[in-house]
Amino acid sequence: MQRLWLLELGLDRPMLARLTPGSTESAAQGSSQPGTKNKASPEDASRASSALAALRQPRREGARAPDAQTGRPRTSSDNLVSIAAVLKRGGETVPAQDQTKNVPRDPERTDEAASGWPMLKARIETCESCALHAGRHRAVPGAGATESVEWLVVGEAPGDRDDRLGEPFQGKAGELLHAMLSAAGIDPQGAVFYTNLIKCRPRSNRPPSPEEIAACLPYLHSQIELLEPRRILVLGRLAAQALLADGLPFEEQRGRIHAFHAKSGVAIPMVVTYHPASLLSQPRHKAASWRDLNLARSGA
Repeated sequence: MQRLWLLELGLDRPMLARLTPGSTESAAQGSSQPGTKNKASPEDASRASSALAALRQPRREGARAPDAQTGRPRTSSDNLVSIAAVLKRGGETVPAQDQTKNVPRDPERTDEAASGWPMLKARIETCESCALHAGRHRAVPGAGATESVEWLVVGEAPGDRDDRLGEPFQGKAGELLHAMLSAAGIDPQGAVFYTNLIKCRPRSNRPPSPEEIAACLPYLHSQIELLEPRRILVLGRLAAQALLADGLPFEEQRGRIHAFHAKSGVAIPMVVTYHPASLLSQPRHKAASWRDLNLARSGA
């Protein structure tokens, strides 16, 4: 299993053989094959060390958080999906070069916030910046209030019903989210805008790749700049790690108020909590999610 995880990181077979205990013979065979590297580069060694360090870390609470759409626990290989590929530099979140070298760049995105919500919505609906567009029924830009927005609610990725209807948080997870907001005194049909980190549904409910996150993240940033919400509520591990880009485990990101620094200079209070889909399969987290929601209410 470790060999499969390391293969996903792009290491060659001789390097894998040296990293896998008891596989000296495989290493010799791999190094003798034509076109195979006999010596790992410093870059490979660095990536291997990082991967092995991640594998050897003890599990933390929440390390196997359920998938946002299916409620199933994520596998260890899911935890190696590099959300650290999204790094914060100079107040702006930009993709790491080694993870996103094939992601198309669109210089017009910098003007999206100034062009208004209809233009931004149209660009998301016709976006083909990553491979997800090929399998979608409809892109899901978001829905809700677009003026005097009190709350921006950010999930992870559209589900099956979202994909078919073109609107986020459909189904039981959405019903639970609306019920929680209502219980907290927040009108779910009021000054709330709902969206996701990823605007197109990944098939089989798999976690989105770093390249897909990097392709969609500028749209989310443009939505924040355009809507200027008073508060941001982030649902789920992937969305939290992409927006915060601090490299911390999800459970350490919870329980405190963060600040999203908009280009206008405004610091928007931001709180992260469990995705409602995970609460359906792990109701023991509902109390903690309720505390997070009340913390978000007090953050502005």
